Amino acid sequence: MLGVLFSIQPVHAEEKNEPGIIPAEVNAAAVQLYTVSPALELEYRRPKPFTFITSIPKDVVNVYKRSFRKENVPMIAMILAETALMIPGDQGMIDGAKSIGKTFNIAPTAHQKPIVEFTVKTKTKNFTFPIGFPDDVNSSLYFLGDGITHTSIALGFFGYGAITKNYRALQTGSQIAESMIASGIVVQFLKHTTGRESPFASSSPGGVWRVLPNQFDYANHVPKYDAYPSGHIATAVGTVTVIAENYPEHKLIRPIGYSLCGLLAFAMMNNGVHWASDYPLGIALGYTFAKVAVAHGRNEIRRSEESSAGNTFSKRKRNRKPAVFPSAIGDVPVLSLRWSF
Repeated sequence: MLGVLFSIQPVHAEEKNEPGIIPAEVNAAAVQLYTVSPALELEYRRPKPFTFITSIPKDVVNVYKRSFRKENVPMIAMILAETALMIPGDQGMIDGAKSIGKTFNIAPTAHQKPIVEFTVKTKTKNFTFPIGFPDDVNSSLYFLGDGITHTSIALGFFGYGAITKNYRALQTGSQIAESMIASGIVVQFLKHTTGRESPFASSSPGGVWRVLPNQFDYANHVPKYDAYPSGHIATAVGTVTVIAENYPEHKLIRPIGYSLCGLLAFAMMNNGVHWASDYPLGIALGYTFAKVAVAHGRNEIRRSEESSAGNTFSKRKRNRKPAVFPSAIGDVPVLSLRWSF
């Protein structure tokens, strides 16, 4: 005889743990919980292979939807207004940044010293890819926004997570890569659409905008078209935001990280790569894509003051789906419905 048993039971994949500490017994669990404060736990699952790529189409759609929600319209208006108000003063701000650089003997550079080179040979041509590191102050600050820097950070988190079976680190590395690629795609689309001159290649104060430029001209004269918005600042802000969101117990991540983003912004004005008005949209894109990547890469479990004082009730932000599984009462097989809450 087959019966059906409906039961509602609190389900916990493992014990609660201190911030950043994973007991050995939960290393192989389906879910890992991290207590970051008395009122908040973060729940992580191991990211699936290539999630940082397969999630990108959904991320772009989500960012689009978020951007045009009624409650976000004032923020969009502020970004556009801020950009419009900065454009007339762009040349003066570039000159001011260069003046500060001269005062502190910071050369307007953006080069790296080659350490190793890789050559790819084809039938018609050889392509050389040098890998190096910056060798002066401004180049070092500029390198803060380089894709290699943030790819290395993502790989660092992912490698640590893989070795220690730490799902939070694994998700952090995956989310950094995801936000970097997704925001980069949108940034490149906007660059190829707006066609703004970079400061060092500008033909007039503030640079010329060539909306919807010829793409062959773009490919042959990139600095004439690719200033707006800043991809470097989007990538840097995205990386800081992902790390800060996943490790909220470390309060210095945001002030230190965003301060480094400010130094990056200065370096790109000092070496003539970007105008100040290229930054507001770049910052918004990096931040928003990071928030979207984090949102589907973890769950939040928030507790009320009563639960923090000892009540075991917790409210999961997501993943409260019922699960049906076989069970038994004595010798009688049944189907049990379990609902975690």
